[in-house]
Amino acid sequence: MKKLKILNVIILAVAIFLEAIPYGVQMRWALGEGLRTTMYHAYFDLVVLGASGDSSPFICAVLTVVITIIVIASFFIKEQKRSLYMALSILSWVAFAFSIMPLVVDHYTVISGIISVILITSAEISTVIRARLNK
Repeated sequence: MKKLKILNVIILAVAIFLEAIPYGVQMRWALGEGLRTTMYHAYFDLVVLGASGDSSPFICAVLTVVITIIVIASFFIKEQKRSLYMALSILSWVAFAFSIMPLVVDHYTVISGIISVILITSAEISTVIRARLNK
């Protein structure tokens, strides 16, 4: 079970790294009549929120950090509770939902897809840990 927690921390650290690099959110800017350019921004970049009003990448990034902090804190909790891993699984699915919302407004990139897969994996790892605590 400890190996699963370590794996969860590692993949969530990869997700945070991917959210921090400026290739996660694609935005198209109009430079003039008929001229457009594409720029890429990080999930943590508030330009995405201010320019397009799309708050989902930022919320996803914050949730990923919160999930990572909770998983790290679970190493120091003596009595492991199933409810903790249920909450982690739900938070991961909520973060996943926010990670695919840029798909609706055409801000989705390959990095966004990788982040989405990582969040699903984190949710499933939490589910497996919760199931093992039940035994």
